[in-house]
Amino acid sequence: MQLNSTRSAADIIEFAIWPTPLVGWVMALLALGSCFFLNAMLGFYWDYFRIHKWESASGYITNIELDESRKKIHMTYKYKINNIEHTGDKISLVQLRWCDVNPREISSFENIMNNSQPITIKYDPKNNIDSVYAFDSGGIISTTLIIISPISMIGLFLFACIRKLTRLRCTIFE
Repeated sequence: MQLNSTRSAADIIEFAIWPTPLVGWVMALLALGSCFFLNAMLGFYWDYFRIHKWESASGYITNIELDESRKKIHMTYKYKINNIEHTGDKISLVQLRWCDVNPREISSFENIMNNSQPITIKYDPKNNIDSVYAFDSGGIISTTLIIISPISMIGLFLFACIRKLTRLRCTIFE
């Protein structure tokens, strides 16, 4: 096959994304699915930045539960604000009740609880009972890396759509 040397990079990208109508529909479905995924990821970022604006308090882990696979943890903790004791059970930067953990993290949490070491609890200053043990296992980094794929998919699909519509508009008005 001989390549046409007059093809632009935009033509090549468009053809790679949308070479036939069937592939165009598949790409449209993938881009739509990526929008839902992107929405979930943006929710993660929203929680992450909202929690970082919250106030901090010192607390203690009072109980740890592991699921059957020993890959998810649920914990309860206590913390005081203005001499009023509160109990919470949300963990992670997205306020999960069950959080994915590895064996090293489980051991660390158990050590913290058994030695009554203080932990930092983030709480909403407008609602002191809304709290989270803002444990970050690198979730923001992995989320940032994961979000690149759907953003690229949506962007490339929109690029191909705009090029197709531009060509269609030019054909209609000629």
